[in-house]
Formats: sequence, structure tokens, C-alpha cells
Amino acid sequence: MNDQLTLDQLTFKRGVRICGATIGLASNNKFLITDPQYFEAMILQSLLTDVWRIENVPYANVDAEFWVYDVAERAISFQFENNGRRLILVGDFTKAEKLCSDNRYSLFGNIGLFFKYLLVVLEKKGIFSFHASAIFKDGRLVMFVGPAASGKTVFILSAIEKGWKVLTVEMAHCEIKNQNLIIHKGALYDNIRVGNLTIDFPGAIEPLKIKIPDTKDIWGHKFAVDLTPVAVEQDYLVNPNISVVFPKVETGRGDPEFTQIPKGRGLRRRLFDNLTEKIGSTLLLYDELPIPGFDSPELAAARLAFIDEFMNRITDARSVLTGPKNCMKGI
Repeated sequence: MNDQLTLDQLTFKRGVRICGATIGLASNNKFLITDPQYFEAMILQSLLTDVWRIENVPYANVDAEFWVYDVAERAISFQFENNGRRLILVGDFTKAEKLCSDNRYSLFGNIGLFFKYLLVVLEKKGIFSFHASAIFKDGRLVMFVGPAASGKTVFILSAIEKGWKVLTVEMAHCEIKNQNLIIHKGALYDNIRVGNLTIDFPGAIEPLKIKIPDTKDIWGHKFAVDLTPVAVEQDYLVNPNISVVFPKVETGRGDPEFTQIPKGRGLRRRLFDNLTEKIGSTLLLYDELPIPGFDSPELAAARLAFIDEFMNRITDARSVLTGPKNCMKGI
């Protein structure tokens, strides 16, 4: 479909580095690869709700490439080249951006194609990304591992009230390097309901240094919060004492009910499912192009091998069913 496409045809180029991986972005439409709503803004669809920072680097000797060729009235298609190191997309992206019902599911949206490809590039460099938030205090890291709506943000806000620092609110990027387990700092932007702050965790407002929006719909209104004021100082942690928690928060419940999870096949499966969630799921790009997950037998095998090593490094693992108010009790 685009055998003739070359880098010379894509006038606009930039390199980005995210969590140790470098990717070259190129397009004949500059706006597509620089749009602030995806690369800079503190809003729902921003990539900064997935990762801590996006650094600009030269487009040279990059780990992977992401080419976008914007062609009016052409159906969107994609293909891999260079043994998967280059992802090429062709189509009418200007039109797709305008018509998309939810920009999170776009090229550079936070649930979009680039983010999925980034996770693959990171895994090929030995960096594996849990769908998890994480807090840190006195040498101890607690990871809340779970999908959307499991209650990760609730634990984060309760922990802030109790003086914990935040390592990430969405993805925990981990690697084994020189026999050390390294956990990288992740996203610090989160979309939080007004009621979670004003009713459940008012003690988190002052440490976060935020102004609460004036709204009557406190449970229906979310706003973006920058958690940098309560973030860990380091860019990454080395060999912390790790507890893994699989959370489930339900309104109306009381104190936490814990279930210990022994290190074994069950924990291995749960961790594998979590690591695979973002890479393996199918994406409906711009409401029109279904793109299957990017998983492969080689990636899955490397992921499982990492989990076996990761389980040797953690102190304990538990699931917890709790109401929001006292969720940190016993953590």
C-alpha cells in the first residue's frame, strides 16, 4: 500500500525518548506529531497520563520509528517494516482527528496506537510495564495492580493523606539491570473526581496544592490533577521492598478484607495478565480501524520470564476488597 514511501517524503521529523526508549516520529503533517493535546497538555487524552515525561531527542539511531503519511480521502491502513522496528500508517488522519468520537483512541491518544507500540518497544529493551499505581515510603514500595476502575486512584489519595510519596498513577515500568530490579517513575497526571477529594480525602488537597473546581456534580465531574508535589524525588527506585496489592474498591464497604496470594502459579498468571493487558488488547483506531494487539510468542515468553524474576523480588502479594475511607488500613 505504501511501498514507495520513504523518510524523505515525510518533511517533519522529531525524536522522542520515553522511559529509556527512543522513537523517531515522522509525518508530512507536522501537527499530527506535535499536537499539544497529546504531548504536553494535562487533559484526559494526553500521553502524560501514561508516562512521566516525553523528552525531545535527535532523530538518529532511534530504537524504533513511527511514520504517519496523511493523505486526503484515503482509508487508514498500517504495516510494519524493518522487522517491526518501523510502523507505517497511511490515511486521512486530518479527517479522522476531526470525526473521532474519543481522542483517547487516536494515533497519539493515551489509549491509542503510539502508546501500544511504545510498550512493545520498551519490552524489546527489557522494560515491562504493569498497569499499576505505586506509592513509596521508608524504603517500601506498594504497587496497586489492576485495570481501570479497580480503585488505584482511591489508594493514591488515601496514601497522600498519610504522607506517602507517589511513583506512578498509571503504569509501573520495571526492568532487571545488572541484577538489580529498577522501577521507573511513571505518569503523575491523573483525572480525579471532585468528590473523591472533597468528601473522601480532603486531607490530600493541601499536599497536592490544587484548587478544587466549583461544581455541583462532584461525583460526575473529573478534573486533571498534577501529582508532582507529592512525587518521589528519584527518577527510579532500585531494589525497594515491594508489596503487590490487587485492589477492589466498592462504595459502601467498610474496612479492608485481605486475601494473601502465595508466590506460585496463581500469582504468576495474575501478573502476566496485567502485563499483557495493554499490549494484547485490540484497538479500534478512530472508531473505524480495528487493530489487533501487538503481542507475539517471543514477547510473551520474555514477559513470563520477567515475571518469574519479579516474583523473587517481592515481599508479599495480596488482594483487597474495601470501601474508600479506610482503604490504607493494614497496607
